[in-house]
Amino acid sequence: MLEEVVSTDARENEVTKTCKMLEFPKLKEVELDDLPRFKSITSQSNSDVVPQTLFNQVTFPSMEALDVRNLDCIVKLLGKEMPITSLHKLERMMVSSCDNLPTIAESDSIKLLQKLDFLSVYFCDALEVLFDFEGIKDGSKRNSCLPKFDTS
Repeated sequence: MLEEVVSTDARENEVTKTCKMLEFPKLKEVELDDLPRFKSITSQSNSDVVPQTLFNQVTFPSMEALDVRNLDCIVKLLGKEMPITSLHKLERMMVSSCDNLPTIAESDSIKLLQKLDFLSVYFCDALEVLFDFEGIKDGSKRNSCLPKFDTS
């Protein structure tokens, strides 16, 4: 039944009015498994803002591992609105059985994955694009946006 970790009412919550991002500075690993109604770490109920990504308005500056399984409601993992300090230490990402997930990372969030050295994606039926470069204007920057994966 879990839909979000932190729920805020944007009209009544003072924290939401003064702070744009919720930060988890010491959290190094996140594992979300078998949560078919889960939409986002944080949301703003009773507002016009609809969470677009799993990490809506939240940062994890120390996160090194992300494991996401069986989350049917998420539409995107990493979106354009994420700050550069969020997930910039992420080394391992595993995504499986997320049936409605069409893309892993949008153009501006790809730069967050510079330390990523392990990526595993399987049983994501709707997945069409791992990394969406559409928003990157300069074609020469596309190759420098992705981490240097070892292909051996």
